[in-house]
Amino acid sequence: MEPTNPQLQPLGVAWAVWSGVTVLIGLCIALVAAGVGGLITAIPESSSGEPAPWWMGMFFGGFGLAIGGAVLLMGVLGIVVGVGVTRGRRWALFAACALGLLHVSSFPIGTLLGVWTFVVAGRELSKPTG
Repeated sequence: MEPTNPQLQPLGVAWAVWSGVTVLIGLCIALVAAGVGGLITAIPESSSGEPAPWWMGMFFGGFGLAIGGAVLLMGVLGIVVGVGVTRGRRWALFAACALGLLHVSSFPIGTLLGVWTFVVAGRELSKPTG
């Protein structure tokens, strides 16, 4: 299905660009978390010179890696959805609405992108198929 709404192209590009930024943020979170986890176990905890327990570094590093991985996954999904919206795929409009709902709390860019997605996808999805 070719996009009939002229707003689908810029909406898809906006989703791809914003999601690309999200991927970079996810990578930064994961790298920083891994570094902090390593530093926690390497830096002495007290004046006695003993390092922190090994599980503390694993906990903080693992938790940060999980958060970074989730952000990275959201970014990759957003890029896929952006390409789908640009091509006028109906499934991508549904997925963009779901991602828009998740991103609406990311003020101001996520809010603008989410509201714009709801308006454009609402208009496009209310049209009869065929």
